[in-house]
Amino acid sequence: MKDRIEICGAIASGKTTIATAFLNVGYKTEFEDFSKISMLDDFYSEPLTVSFETEISFTLQHYYQIKKALWNNEHIVCDFSSVDDYAFALSILNKEEMEIYDRIFAYIVSQIDKPQKLIKLNASSDELIRRIKTRGRANEQSINMSSLLKFEESLNIAIKKFYGGIPLIDINTEKYSPSDYRKDFLESL
Repeated sequence: MKDRIEICGAIASGKTTIATAFLNVGYKTEFEDFSKISMLDDFYSEPLTVSFETEISFTLQHYYQIKKALWNNEHIVCDFSSVDDYAFALSILNKEEMEIYDRIFAYIVSQIDKPQKLIKLNASSDELIRRIKTRGRANEQSINMSSLLKFEESLNIAIKKFYGGIPLIDINTEKYSPSDYRKDFLESL
């Protein structure tokens, strides 16, 4: 049986850090390639102007990455999650755009199914803002507390709506450092 673990959480919650730890102990890991989203800089500077195409692009990119990874592997860990895609869409798209997005998302879930496990990473909004500032990606510097809180609310709705019944592991990344992500810890997840 082909299966996957998806890692979800807000920007700067630590998804890539924990996914890298999985990779380092031998798991096949898929990393988000946001460089392929051509309108990302425009999204951060004018989110409402290009929100629909940005959310569709991320969703299709992640769908393709999961589909392709599962062709060749029985088990994968993704440093992204389709449920994050839905949450981002829910937090920014208008009603008409969301109706279209819902149909696309439902189709994608029907094609790749749900993950067998979801790891949800959390940190306080203050900590997320600190991490965003520290890592210094120019296009992320406009992210504010309000958008992080709205995303968190949307993520909880999306998990209940689409991923209910899937084992959910909730990790507060403020309580762990990358050195805590040893093989025994990761395998316990």
